Amino acid sequence: MIVSFLPFTPPFPSVISDLNQFRDELWSQGADGGRSAANELCEYIRLDLLSRGIPRNCKILCRGYVNLFGLAQSIHHNILGGAFDHDIHVVEDFLRGFTQARHLFDCVDVGRGHDAADIKLTENFKYYADDVRVKQIYFGGSHDNGYTRTLDQYAGPQYVNRVILLEGTPFACEIMRLPFRKVQFHGLFRESKMVNSGSTSTSRESSPQRWPYGMFVLPAPAPPAPVVQLPKASKAKIMKPVAIPQGPGGIYRNRDGQRIDPPTSKYSKAETDRVKKLKLCNVNYLRRDCPYGRRCTHDHDYKPTADELKTLALVARMAPCSSGSVCTDEKCVYGHMCAAPIKNGGKKVKGTKCCIFGEGCKFPAELHGIDGEVVKTTVVRN
Repeated sequence: MIVSFLPFTPPFPSVISDLNQFRDELWSQGADGGRSAANELCEYIRLDLLSRGIPRNCKILCRGYVNLFGLAQSIHHNILGGAFDHDIHVVEDFLRGFTQARHLFDCVDVGRGHDAADIKLTENFKYYADDVRVKQIYFGGSHDNGYTRTLDQYAGPQYVNRVILLEGTPFACEIMRLPFRKVQFHGLFRESKMVNSGSTSTSRESSPQRWPYGMFVLPAPAPPAPVVQLPKASKAKIMKPVAIPQGPGGIYRNRDGQRIDPPTSKYSKAETDRVKKLKLCNVNYLRRDCPYGRRCTHDHDYKPTADELKTLALVARMAPCSSGSVCTDEKCVYGHMCAAPIKNGGKKVKGTKCCIFGEGCKFPAELHGIDGEVVKTTVVRN
């Protein structure tokens, strides 16, 4: 897909990828899933642009390339599993919903040619890379070593800060060595490769990408890629979503669809500072599945009281979630809105750092001034 940023003046960025990687439940929802995929993708691209100083009042252009028949066979084999005649219509509905969701989003069926989608992707990448108006190019074919030669041609200084590699399934080894910035979207795409059904695929490896919800930067080997943490204004480490119960019934959202964090225990500076000094592993104690196990640098052996666990949950909430207010991890432990008091005599102003910490607040501006009135609760089905 090619996603191009178009402000009201000519300069713009773009994103280039195929369309076979969205998470399973979106495909099974047909047109509704396509619309959700388009809107979620648009929002995460917009957040990344904001972190790089590009304003929200921009238009995002997206064009996706697929081999419809091959894609339908992969979705049928790996996800839907119904009658093929039915499943191909579900895939068509998804692509139609994706196209209709945003005025500048398009899906193109390139036909059954073995490399048809790859050629479209490559040539459009070259076109946007050579257009001086293009400020950012997001490339989503990084799972395939076949694109290495093309990308390597654009690894010079005039391109390296404009090209961003989107990771789904792990980067192909040759592409991983390229000096471009690398990002993930946490949860938007399925987390494992599709099994090759033996049919014509939509890409060289028929490997849908894993782009989990939210953005974070991956380290590149050598030469080192620019390290950018989102959002740009944050002075704290932006954390990936980690699970803890959100509350009965799922995720709370306001009228703007922004996530509302439920209340935590009453803040006590002395107790908070004491629990922080214990250096407890948030993931171990709040979720019980720390991936580092005994190699973790934080404590797994301490036996916290119920009150200490409540304080630990409050401490975790003080770190902004990388997905911000669009996070859909029902059990995420991190903060989705700044909970600090408003400045003395001030007013809650949406989108500005209006809390007592001002510009020094580790939460980005867009997570300030959020309307705390819950108007709906969403439940994520796994």
